[in-house]
Order: sequence, then structure tokens, then C-alpha cells
Amino acid sequence: NPWHRLIREIRAGALKKFLRLSVQERRTYLKASALLLLAECSLSLWSFQTILKMLQKRCASSQLTSRHLPRPEELANLTRLVELADCHGCLRPSCLRQASVAAWLFSGRGMATSLLIGVAKEDGRLRAHAWLEEEAGTSFASPAAETEFVALGRIPLSQRNRAG
Repeated sequence: NPWHRLIREIRAGALKKFLRLSVQERRTYLKASALLLLAECSLSLWSFQTILKMLQKRCASSQLTSRHLPRPEELANLTRLVELADCHGCLRPSCLRQASVAAWLFSGRGMATSLLIGVAKEDGRLRAHAWLEEEAGTSFASPAAETEFVALGRIPLSQRNRAG
């Protein structure tokens, strides 16, 4: 039962770890948690193509300019908070859900990203993985995922306006 797992984690010190986060990190974590639930509901209700169009529309409508871009460590921290929120939530973690939520949050910070879908074969079984890459080519996948999975496609979610 996912709720039992959540209660066990809270008892195991997850709440103490959460309270050690900065106020901004807590806000981001809680926002990511809510967006992860919304993403799961959306993926259950609509096709991936429909979700992708909605995500592209959101990313395109954000002010993506080359001014005031977040530092790489801020983006890495945001990615970590999304991953933590997904791992400590009541749903089984999902790379597609994490990538979608991170793209949403990145676009709000002026980052242009692409969604990559990759595959790997392990013990005769095909596995899939989703991750983000920013416009300059910085990947937001774990180093193991980058070497283990072969990207089948890159889906641009937004592009930075260089004139801005």
C-alpha cells in the first residue's frame, strides 16, 4: 500500500530531512509533488501525444530568454528535488513523469529543454527511459542512464529566444 510506505518514510526521518531543506527548496519540493500527481492523472486520462502538446504549449508560452538564466547547480538541485518528490510520494517513481515535471519547472526558470526517450536491452527485455536535455546539450539524466540507454528521439519542448 503506497500510503503505508509514505507513513514508514515519515517515521524513518523523511520529515526531518524535509525540514532541513531551505524554504525555497521546500516550496519547489511541494510544487513538484503536486505537479507529479497532476502529471500522473494527465497521463492516465490522455494520450502521450496530447500531454506532449500541452507541455510544449506551456514551455513555449514561458519567457525563454538568455537573460537571468539559472546557474547549472540550481538546475541540478531542481532536478534532484523533483526526483526526491517522486521517490517519496505515494506513486511508484516514473522517469517520464519526472522529466515532464522538471521540463515544466525549467521553463518557468527560462530554460529551453528537449525530452529524450531512450531504450536499453537487459536480459533479453527492452527497457525505456525518459530524460531532459537543455538546449546547450547538458543532460539531466544520471551518468549511468546516459551510457546505458540509446536515445531514440529528441522532442524539443521549447527554444530560447536569443534576441530577448
